[in-house]
Amino acid sequence: MNTTNQLSPTPSTKCEWAIETLRSWISTGRLAPGQRIDQVWLANELNISRMPLRQALVQLTADGLLTSRGSHSSVIVTPLSTTMLIDIYASRCALESMLGEVATTKIDEAGIQTIQHLIEDQESAVEAKDIEKYVSLDRQFHTIFYSYSGYEHACSLVDRLRNLSDRYVHFYAQDRHTNVHKSILEHYRMVRHIKERQAVRVRELIEMHINDGCLTLLNIVEEQQLSDKSHSSPKYKKGNPS
Repeated sequence: MNTTNQLSPTPSTKCEWAIETLRSWISTGRLAPGQRIDQVWLANELNISRMPLRQALVQLTADGLLTSRGSHSSVIVTPLSTTMLIDIYASRCALESMLGEVATTKIDEAGIQTIQHLIEDQESAVEAKDIEKYVSLDRQFHTIFYSYSGYEHACSLVDRLRNLSDRYVHFYAQDRHTNVHKSILEHYRMVRHIKERQAVRVRELIEMHINDGCLTLLNIVEEQQLSDKSHSSPKYKKGNPS
């Protein structure tokens, strides 16, 4: 049975639609780390043929969200990894701190109001226990702010890194409620310094924001790996940061 509750996409967008849908399922844990991809089941769930599904799986494998195991048809959701986490967050820290510093000198008042409202919306999402909305708004906050740097290629690289890190962020958001509020407070602190055009301070805050999130996530992933060793099959422990 098709459970996506969406109309089948038009032929010209089937592959792209499948990529975005599967990326969301991986990020939110509907497709769990280490889970084998059943292509017949997925094709039925997405209401698409095997060809666009295979194309989507190839792209998600290239993006690092899926891992091929030997044969063409053997694909699993890439397991959570402390090595990958450190790599992703170190790269994000270098790029995002630079983008934030430059964006602080260029963002206009309308842009500041936009990111301020996004933080307020994040608070509402947390109160409503809507974790998916919180994670989406968190990403919008950073994406819109960094766009004012004018560095399109760097922003594109950050977007690709966020595609990899969002599933880790869900761990942070769902299992560490106090830390979610801490993250929101850090966003407010950033905006205060953005308004004052303190670019170097904004850079420092972004570095701390990302590094603190990475340290929290390392603990969560290590706990998950220990839990996996004590069970016969991997289990997804929900949770994710910025």
